[in-house]
Amino acid sequence: MKPFVILGASKTGTTTAVAAANSHPSVFCLFEADFSHAAESGRNPDLAALLPDSTSLFGRQNFAAALRRVAASLAAKGWPFERVGTKVQGIRPDLLPALGDAPVLFMVRDVRRWAVKNRVIRDVMAARTPTNIVPFLIDYGRFFLDAFALENCRRLPLDNVLSTDLTVLPQALAKLLDMTQNGFERWWQKAPVWKTAPPKNYSSWIDGHTSAFLPPLLSDTSSELASHPFWDAYLPIFDKYFTAPDKAFTKSELSQDQKSLDEIGRTHTMTLNEGFARFQSFKIRNLTKLPDGKLSLEGTDRVTQADIDDAADRWRPETS
Repeated sequence: MKPFVILGASKTGTTTAVAAANSHPSVFCLFEADFSHAAESGRNPDLAALLPDSTSLFGRQNFAAALRRVAASLAAKGWPFERVGTKVQGIRPDLLPALGDAPVLFMVRDVRRWAVKNRVIRDVMAARTPTNIVPFLIDYGRFFLDAFALENCRRLPLDNVLSTDLTVLPQALAKLLDMTQNGFERWWQKAPVWKTAPPKNYSSWIDGHTSAFLPPLLSDTSSELASHPFWDAYLPIFDKYFTAPDKAFTKSELSQDQKSLDEIGRTHTMTLNEGFARFQSFKIRNLTKLPDGKLSLEGTDRVTQADIDDAADRWRPETS
């Protein structure tokens, strides 16, 4: 059994990646089982309820070793899997030394949209009009650069998942886990089966997170930057990595760019209203393809008909 970890800040597609991973019958991806925290922390009690002997694994420093133990416990109960992983959400550079030899799928979103996602504004930045959002953007950029220092890591921009074709995420998972791609394709179509079957139904997370079980056809966030010296200094560094997620950078180059980000953070302040001329963010609650080929979108009226028509064109005929 080979372990794996999905990482990424809030609202970068990590939950969608979990849904896609679990669509493969030989893969079991836990939801926010964080072995660096105590057994009673966050979603850890979900795993402890499924596997009581897993409580001894929490509060430790090696995710790969912990996931191998989880896989052994699952197999002993008659649930063998070729790959067992977990996803931990948030800006968590503290986790990187604890990953062991587990390969990592690192999800990232263009900072121009990540920063104005409604949940990020509310939960991550707790931003109000006078809030300086620069420290959060610096932490976001530094964590992304950290992913380039990992030996076995695939960095996947959510923007690619949403704007190209429906095989981008399956391709990334297949390459990361050295498995066939077809097992991960059309994950939203396979979800009704595994969401109700043990052990993958072990956590109540599957009852929410609607967009994770929908085809990734529409972006839920858009923005227009305002002119600001912070962007002039920050974006050349961020885009250097964001536009080349598969490129290898030297440790010295990464270190220098992170030091540059730190300096930008010390010398700039910016509020949301100063940084963005316009932005909108919404939750997509349901997306259905009608018999005439049009899409029915529930949850918002803030998407243009052109966007919906484009998404319908990209929703290719599905076969089981």
